[in-house]
Amino acid sequence: MNIRSGEIRPATTSKKETRIKQGIYQETHTSIQNIGLMAVLGHKGRARRATYDVFKTHNSKLFGLMKSGLYHLPLQVLNALAEEFDFDGAFNEPIQRYRKRKPQGGCREICVPGTYLMATHHLIGAVIDAQTVHSNNVYSRKGQGRNALIQDALRRVNDGHCYVSTLDIENCFASVNPVVLDRLPVHQRFVSHSLRNENLIFATPLIKYGKEVCNQSKDENIFSPLYREDMNNTGAPTGLMQGSPASWPILGWVWKDLPPIDENVGFVHVYVDDILVVAKSEAGRREITDAVVQFLQDCPAGPLGLTQIDYNVGQAFEFLGYEISYDCGDGLADARLAEAAFSKLERVLPQLVEVDRLRGSEFPYSACAKLRAILGGHSMASDLDEWWDYYVETLLDYDLTSESPFDLRYTATLAS
Repeated sequence: MNIRSGEIRPATTSKKETRIKQGIYQETHTSIQNIGLMAVLGHKGRARRATYDVFKTHNSKLFGLMKSGLYHLPLQVLNALAEEFDFDGAFNEPIQRYRKRKPQGGCREICVPGTYLMATHHLIGAVIDAQTVHSNNVYSRKGQGRNALIQDALRRVNDGHCYVSTLDIENCFASVNPVVLDRLPVHQRFVSHSLRNENLIFATPLIKYGKEVCNQSKDENIFSPLYREDMNNTGAPTGLMQGSPASWPILGWVWKDLPPIDENVGFVHVYVDDILVVAKSEAGRREITDAVVQFLQDCPAGPLGLTQIDYNVGQAFEFLGYEISYDCGDGLADARLAEAAFSKLERVLPQLVEVDRLRGSEFPYSACAKLRAILGGHSMASDLDEWWDYYVETLLDYDLTSESPFDLRYTATLAS
């Protein structure tokens, strides 16, 4: 049953139920953190037994369901759903997929697990993350993030680390060696049924943007179940599922073994599969990038290939939706919105304006909400207010009753 697809509608719960849910969530979270503490203290046997115990509790099922977006459902419904599945049971519901266009060309395949598989992946991810002693170089974790990475990178670039390289793991999630699943700090009986793609069923993928991507028509029948015709499950994707809440913690667990970098030489900044290297010299940059390449060749998830771009001193570069440039007048590097962020805005805003128009709205609520979400995620951009004003003004001036295509062109403003 895929509750997330709308089979059960949202419902408002009482304050008492909210307190109970918060208690369940906190109790399970505490149990998971205790597993992490055992692992850090070296009690691996106790930690392993504790992971098994956590997966067998009713509250852990509720925890996974609530993390999967079902927090709003009444406890009676959540309890009924929790009674219907076991974390180590088989998942026979086909996993929906779609292919999303990459800014650099090509497609990435995004998986959308059903309700029970998503709940299982949330719990697995939480248990793995609790047992991971994260490297300070990794920013794709709680308490850090993309903006913290950009802030640290800017500070270091302006401190003299002006030899810059960006590295990207090629087809990261799909390229992960499944051998890594054998080494995860989770009981294998829970891993086997939920993370090994050969044991799961995948629907035929939807091409998200119609003929524009991979030449598939919008009218093509989508999500028709592709059941295994042989034991090899040839229709399954490879590696880790992109879109699964367990995939990021697994990558974080892999990155924990990245060898320490001599800070007198430079720094490496990691956000999932995007890597930024800053160094004080060309030799230092080469030393760090060589270490990262070697690590990704030898790590349990490897060998993983990299695309690398080296920048000249003072040359602008793009990273994680930002453009780092040096033309702000004082000779220091500055962060601005990258062209990728504009491209995303100008792709989705017209679609959302059309949604608002078809709903009979007199105000572009959906488009403004998306604008706020995208720009709000780039808080380090020095030109954020400028572009916010421009896009809001454009949205408010647009006639929602018009049948003509809505087209935002920030390049026209730049040209003027």
